[in-house]
Amino acid sequence: MLESVDKELSQLIRISKSFTSLVALKHAAQRLADYKFAAEMDAILELEMLTTAFVVTYVRLHQGGSGSGFSRDSLPEKLRRTHDQILEMRNKKFAHNDDHHSVSNAMEIGFEGNRFLVNFNLTLEYQIGGATEWQKLVKFLDTMTVEKMEKLLARLKAKTGHDWTWPKGPAPD
Repeated sequence: MLESVDKELSQLIRISKSFTSLVALKHAAQRLADYKFAAEMDAILELEMLTTAFVVTYVRLHQGGSGSGFSRDSLPEKLRRTHDQILEMRNKKFAHNDDHHSVSNAMEIGFEGNRFLVNFNLTLEYQIGGATEWQKLVKFLDTMTVEKMEKLLARLKAKTGHDWTWPKGPAPD
């Protein structure tokens, strides 16, 4: 019986491979939303860490592996710019050391008395709590994944004549 639904089972496997990234993305988005800014180095580094985790996890979910990702075209038009901004941030700020508008490094060399003074200035731009659109994007991806699962399980039922279920609701503590 399962041979008749081999294609659907392969799709089920691909969707399941995205679950870890989706759960991690939702967690990072929630942590960013809950973030309380403080003008202290630990708090700024915490924000950098959460932003990095969000961006890298988003791209991992997008690119997937073994066909588990999603295309830009599957996103609503209003979220595509946000998608592009996240990819740019990943490519220029986190994955490579390219110029990104959120990071500015400057070096100043002065001369005082008989010595040179080297000063470095670093300017970082952050969105406290992450961009508002990030939350909308995560919600859309979560809903899209659930809808894919439910359509796939309905096809499995139609082909096998048996109900197919999966755990829904919040994860256990």
